[in-house]
Amino acid sequence: MAAAALTNQLNALVNNMEKPNVDFDRVDSYVHQLKGSSASVGAQKVKNTCIQFREFCQQRSRDGCLKTLDLVRTEFYDLRSKFQAMLQIMNRKAESTEKKKNCDAEAEGAS
Repeated sequence: MAAAALTNQLNALVNNMEKPNVDFDRVDSYVHQLKGSSASVGAQKVKNTCIQFREFCQQRSRDGCLKTLDLVRTEFYDLRSKFQAMLQIMNRKAESTEKKKNCDAEAEGAS
């Protein structure tokens, strides 16, 4: 599932940024993966923020990376909650459709 992969990538990124000596090359690699995953699911805000993040990695700016990490997290969690809401709506619709089919089938059987 794309959401799980994005979550894992974000967690790896956070873990690396919390280290006392940041390995900017490794962080940049995680940001690059997150950017690609985000682009593949149409998460443009996350992708665009990752582009900014990579620029700070290349500059070896811990402060810039930490500030951009906060933006990435915000955009990611906002996206995740929108996906969850969408899935709930789709599940409710599917359940409603299934109940209607069952009722129609019962009505036909009673005829």
